[in-house]
Amino acid sequence: MTARIGFVSDLHFLSRYGLMPPDWRQARDPLRPIQEYLWACFRDFTTSVPPLDALLIVGDVVEGTKQLRGEPRGNASDDETDQLDACEEGLVPLCKKAKQVYLVAGTPFHDATGGRIEALGERLKAACPNTTIKRWAGRRYGGQVLNLQWRGLTINASHHNTRGWMWLGGAASRMAVLSAAAEAVRKLPRADIIVRADLHTHLKMETLGKWVVFLPGWTMPNPHAIKRMEAIRAYLATDIGGAVMTVEEDGTIGWMRGLTYPLSRSEVYIA
Repeated sequence: MTARIGFVSDLHFLSRYGLMPPDWRQARDPLRPIQEYLWACFRDFTTSVPPLDALLIVGDVVEGTKQLRGEPRGNASDDETDQLDACEEGLVPLCKKAKQVYLVAGTPFHDATGGRIEALGERLKAACPNTTIKRWAGRRYGGQVLNLQWRGLTINASHHNTRGWMWLGGAASRMAVLSAAAEAVRKLPRADIIVRADLHTHLKMETLGKWVVFLPGWTMPNPHAIKRMEAIRAYLATDIGGAVMTVEEDGTIGWMRGLTYPLSRSEVYIA
């Protein structure tokens, strides 16, 4: 029987540039068309995804509360409960399609501080892979890295991605080489599928006997991304959507198509 594992990341719930449930939108917000478009894409993704054996949510699930100095306000609410409420509203229909849900922590000021991942894990009834580790003193829903064993394969999922790249294939190839080197000197267990997020860029590449996957996100480029990357590069590098991996009984790996969405040119705006 075919097993299916879903991946989403960089959801940034309550970001004005990201996933905003209808009740949170402001009528006069100039970014409202972006919010409506992204929400429609996410609802279509949720509908299109088949029943899953597992769903991995790989960081930056909420926007968080930090405002970068000199930049416009990026979220609809600074209240942590508000952000978790919006995230739960958006994610529960997708999580109901999965037999098991796993969380990976993202950027500290987005979701990895203040107990946000733990609170979200409780709400989504996520798996607790670290319950047998006494030093965590009980439940722990999400850490920086998840090594998930699945049908003889190991999925190494972490939010933060490599830097200093221009061409995605080179970045993925470098990651596979470094993974193989770390395994050879027994510093890391073998990884068959390496999953990374954070860049909001979509790539799937098989090399050195591994799959390297960069996950798309669910936001349009915000002023911070444009300032860091330059506008053309920011839009070129931004992808919207998620991923579903299929694993056959003989270990053959495949990927579902049709789970990414275009950037609408009508959404380009003056930041």
